[in-house]
Amino acid sequence: MPEIWIPYGDVEVSVDINTENLLGVIKNKNKNIDIETIIKKIKKIKLNHTFIIILGNVSTQTILICKELLNIFKDEETIKKIQVYTIKNNKELQNSLLKLNKVNEIIYINNQVKKIIKEKIHSENIIFISEASFNPLFGFNGGPITLAKILNEQLINEAFYNQELFLPNPGNNKIGNIIEKEYKECNNITSIEFISENNENIAEIEIGKLNYTHNLMKEKLNNNIRNSEKKFQSGILSCDKKYNSSLTRSLNGIWNTYTSFTEKSTITILSESSNGFGSEALQLFANNQLNIKNIIKEKRYIEGLENIIFLKNISENFMINIVSTLPNYYMEKKFKFRTFKKANDAVSSSIRRHGKSSQIVVIPHTSNILFK
Repeated sequence: MPEIWIPYGDVEVSVDINTENLLGVIKNKNKNIDIETIIKKIKKIKLNHTFIIILGNVSTQTILICKELLNIFKDEETIKKIQVYTIKNNKELQNSLLKLNKVNEIIYINNQVKKIIKEKIHSENIIFISEASFNPLFGFNGGPITLAKILNEQLINEAFYNQELFLPNPGNNKIGNIIEKEYKECNNITSIEFISENNENIAEIEIGKLNYTHNLMKEKLNNNIRNSEKKFQSGILSCDKKYNSSLTRSLNGIWNTYTSFTEKSTITILSESSNGFGSEALQLFANNQLNIKNIIKEKRYIEGLENIIFLKNISENFMINIVSTLPNYYMEKKFKFRTFKKANDAVSSSIRRHGKSSQIVVIPHTSNILFK
């Protein structure tokens, strides 16, 4: 029996699948970039006086990049002040960065802080660090898309209602283009955008102007698009990362792969969900506080609304299992998932459902792999 390890929150868990039931383990063939290459790229950034660092998300990779960036500039006499803005508080982030010279403070981005950043967005030196991945609504995450999610709710709202939305469409940049156009004049922003392959490593990294860098990363992600000659009957997926495990992130893993599964197939997601539901819409939906018809009628957008729509439209075609720390009540009653305490229990259930000779595909890192 092969030993298979799949991300689950901050760790990896072993999944036992008999050889005759294992169709395969699908991963990207990206090579991990060594730290020397990352430092070499960062050293090309030219800054002076004061500058702002904005973290588009908090992960092992963003903390690593931020630390190396600050280490390089800590002895620069022309740089007097550095502020780091983050959408999420994190102890490792604080412990790592506040020890470094010239980091005056780490600021959590709330509504008041958003106004301050917007005032500085076209005038001050800004370094924006973000992760590129596939997105079911905007086509891609990273760069201008991630920045707009943090700072420009109105723009996201307009983009959401730009076309009718029925099914996930990761890799399609039609809606994303609307957002990119709004940031084409932000020449003072230096973007550091990367693709991660797993919990720890960086597979690709580019540094440059916001939209230019994002376009490079989209091209690299497009290399991870696959065509499935034969559709899968059953699969185990994970989108979890250290510091970044939520139901929203796990659903993105389904949207990236669902076209490769047959109707009535079984999809099992490993989603520790230490960050909870991961979006306001999913939280409201779980608590019976979301009236989708009214929201759409009023043309309002709530973060994560697309996931509710997608689930409604495709859930009848698949059996979705979940291994998670989220309460079973929400998962079963509201989202109609089947819940399991262990991944191996979900494997056994899938084999019972599809037969002893059924085969299971394992896709351990679904955030940057896409089936068309």
